[in-house]
Amino acid sequence: MAGLVLGHVLAYLIAVPDPHHRAFVLQRTGHEYLPAAAEAALVLALAGMAAVVIRAFGPGPRGDSDRFSRLAARLGLVQVLAFGGLEVVERIVAGAPLRHLTSDHILVIGMAMQVVVAFAGAAFLRWLARTSSKLAETVLPRVPLPRAGAVPALASASWSPGTGAFGSIVNVRAPPSV
Repeated sequence: MAGLVLGHVLAYLIAVPDPHHRAFVLQRTGHEYLPAAAEAALVLALAGMAAVVIRAFGPGPRGDSDRFSRLAARLGLVQVLAFGGLEVVERIVAGAPLRHLTSDHILVIGMAMQVVVAFAGAAFLRWLARTSSKLAETVLPRVPLPRAGAVPALASASWSPGTGAFGSIVNVRAPPSV
């Protein structure tokens, strides 16, 4: 969500550089909610960063599970689709014509900004995950668990098959012979 809102804001800054005209366009196209969305995106971004750091300190493997290209592609796809859908819904709710999406090139610029922001976000998330993992390895070194293998058996003179913790075993017999 943080990337979506950031890309949204950047798209309008680039597509409509004049601040007065931009304010008019934003008001006419149903963007009154944008300041509240930016605040929610900031909270969610901080929560997401905290989750990445906490994951590095938690149990399990500390390595990176996603390649950069895969993460960037997923973020980019989600943000581009969300941006396109959001612009259409904003205009429908505001009663603004959809043809204006192409007049200021907002749709093309917005989708391009979503891709740029997605790549920057993926790079930041990878950096944060790697840095957190390195910090976790430094602060909490992994203690290797004993490996499964041969366990030496120690003979004890105090134990015999006839006596156990619950008394003696009656009718102990050998396995049948073939």
